[in-house]
Amino acid sequence: MLYLVVAALIRKGNEVLLLEQQGPGDPAPSWGLPGGRVEEDELLTEALAREVREETGLEVVDPGRLLYTLQHTRPQENSQTIAFVFDVAKWEGELCIADPDHLVLCARFLPSLEAIATLEAHLPWRTMREPVVAHLRGEAPPGAVWIYRQEEFIACLNGRP
Repeated sequence: MLYLVVAALIRKGNEVLLLEQQGPGDPAPSWGLPGGRVEEDELLTEALAREVREETGLEVVDPGRLLYTLQHTRPQENSQTIAFVFDVAKWEGELCIADPDHLVLCARFLPSLEAIATLEAHLPWRTMREPVVAHLRGEAPPGAVWIYRQEEFIACLNGRP
């Protein structure tokens, strides 16, 4: 099974937008970027705009550049996720959660250093945490490709980590 996912890095000055979420099977809430699965017949940028709108109330005016791509294969589960994370260039609106899945508990802009610390402490999935933290720290350039098999880090192509 192949899953396509999009996520948005949205900044307001020196602050980064993070969401606190908890899925039905999650033992505790976690923090991360807004985003989710691409629906059938949906373009990546359409999915990005929809997910951001649902989870934050914000409208993506310009999705900006592709910050990084992530491939996470799970051979034992016969599944693979490919995620496209955009560095949103322009957005508008006010934070107002309208999540139809009722998974988003909170959406907030945090100063960059606090966002990094929050992700390191409260984003339990390595494959989601490592790339975004590396980019926020300036340790990986835009356009990097992160590759994981199961939870094992394989490579960061065109990047420094």
